[in-house]
Amino acid sequence: MEEHVKPKTPKSEKLQPTAPSKQELSSLPIPKTREDLLKRIAQRGFEVGYAANLNFATHDIADKVPVVISFVSMAVGILALVAPVFQLTGVAVCLTLLGILTLYIEKYPAHEYGERGKRTMDMLHDLETLYCKVKNNADPNATFREEEDELSTLTIEFIASTNPRQILFATWYANFKFFAEKDYDWIDEQLHFRFWRDKVPANLRILLILAAVALTISAIVNWPVWTAWFR
Repeated sequence: MEEHVKPKTPKSEKLQPTAPSKQELSSLPIPKTREDLLKRIAQRGFEVGYAANLNFATHDIADKVPVVISFVSMAVGILALVAPVFQLTGVAVCLTLLGILTLYIEKYPAHEYGERGKRTMDMLHDLETLYCKVKNNADPNATFREEEDELSTLTIEFIASTNPRQILFATWYANFKFFAEKDYDWIDEQLHFRFWRDKVPANLRILLILAAVALTISAIVNWPVWTAWFR
């Protein structure tokens, strides 16, 4: 019985991968490496910029509020010598509460947060420079490998320098400083900030909604009183 042996195909006759034609290349989706990288840099810039302003907010509160409290306490003490109204128990209680507030604020060294804010702001400037570098690169074949590495390095430095321990109300003040006192058009160019969603802090939005609900309920309950008063 004869065995049918499959003839070997010569190496020269093996199928070789063919390069795609120009028509096939034109139909392929264009990679969005540059656009994606710009958006990632802007997103990191927002995080770094907000963290910098958060540190500056804690610095400002820890540095200025104790001075104001000391001035108010001294002023009330002097006025109490000539005006009996400043000798009331309620005034003394308020001054005591302000003293306790000062003890709370002293747990946040102002100079440390100021230095951390400066370092974080330097990272933000580096990110802005990186953003402009990528944006101005018109090479269609650019891989942006160097820029990716630089973004990764800045991200690692930022994560290592973050401090979640911030003073009370620092988030509200930082939000104001970021959107009202600064101008970050290059970040907004990619993230498209909205007033209610981005520029109003989340906890403040909750308080405003609760206040609106409380006022609505109060108006409904007291509606007969209001109508009788306007008659």
